[in-house]
Amino acid sequence: MRLMASERDAITVCDKRYLGVDCKMRLFGSRTDDALRGSDIDLQIETSSEHSATLSAELSFRQELADLIGEQQVDVIVRSPQCVP
Repeated sequence: MRLMASERDAITVCDKRYLGVDCKMRLFGSRTDDALRGSDIDLQIETSSEHSATLSAELSFRQELADLIGEQQVDVIVRSPQCVP
């Protein structure tokens, strides 16, 4: 996994704060391959309730994450439990 400890910590803090303490975060895409370089950060976050999976929560998550890790391309998919197969 090609994330610095500070990036992992920032993602964890932000997802718990805005998307719920029981949310599940998954990293996917090229950042999961240590042999590759560069690229964006792709995250899928499953909230524990449908009330947590709001556009407002996602935007707040994105803004604080950008403040903590700097301007990087971060793609986020937020799903409520009802949307997960």
